[in-house]
Amino acid sequence: MLFPSPSSVAFRLGVPYIMAVHDLQHRIHPEFPEVTASGAAEYREFLYTNGICQAEAVLVDSEVGREDVLEFYGHLTTPDRIRVLPFVPPPYLVRATREAVSATLVSIGLPDRYLLFPAQFWPHKNHVRVTEAVALLRRDDLDVTVVMTGSAAGPIRAGVLADVVDIVARDKIGDLVRVLGYVDNATIAALYSGATGVLLPTFFGPTNIPVVEGWAMGVPVITSDIRGIREQCGDAAVLVDPLDTAAIANGIRRIWTDAVLRDRLVRAGTERLRSNQPTAFRDGLASVLRDVQRGLLISDLRGDST
Repeated sequence: MLFPSPSSVAFRLGVPYIMAVHDLQHRIHPEFPEVTASGAAEYREFLYTNGICQAEAVLVDSEVGREDVLEFYGHLTTPDRIRVLPFVPPPYLVRATREAVSATLVSIGLPDRYLLFPAQFWPHKNHVRVTEAVALLRRDDLDVTVVMTGSAAGPIRAGVLADVVDIVARDKIGDLVRVLGYVDNATIAALYSGATGVLLPTFFGPTNIPVVEGWAMGVPVITSDIRGIREQCGDAAVLVDPLDTAAIANGIRRIWTDAVLRDRLVRAGTERLRSNQPTAFRDGLASVLRDVQRGLLISDLRGDST
């Protein structure tokens, strides 16, 4: 069986399985409550310890992800079982026409220029510093609209949204920070297509899907200068220190004001994406499945012979 995310069902069924591991942030960033609070760290540890130990193969999204699995759980598996399968753009995300973009912006009441921040309101996504960066830019006489999409359900995410609302009210930037919440696929495709840039100064990796989505939609990306994301992006994004509000503001300023930079980033992102196509993903997954099947067959034959 193939499990696209860690699940206790995997190691309780008693059948061979492949399991994807997207991040180990409870080990890397335990300061964030979304991966440690209310038993989250213990549950994640339960899933990863048992899931990795018994998996025929573990799928990760990058070489950095592979390094992390081996660092924290290498005593439970072998390097040859960790297979890299990079993220690809989701098939539902298709560039919208100008007419569709215009209709979406009018229906929501957005200006023609904005940055898109497509992230749930988890603390690690960094909404608070982004909001502070928008306020800082206004004080420097540069108005930049940031459109935030993503769920704020649950106490942790609701707390982040409340902090954002407080900053917006304090600094009087309600016209610049637009919180849309969860939006459907057609709307997010139109928002990507019309954006001046994609903003994601997150603390988590090792890689992130909105970066790939931005490249696929021909939009320049601002993201974090941290291990994993740095390797994912190369020169195809503006990288900023996620701890530094001024650095985030400066990255936003660069994207917002420099058309030459935006064009270069779009070209670099398109080139970066050439090796992350759905056909490559499909072929890579098929290769993993064949290798696991072959290994199981050999094990069965060896078992018959003994």
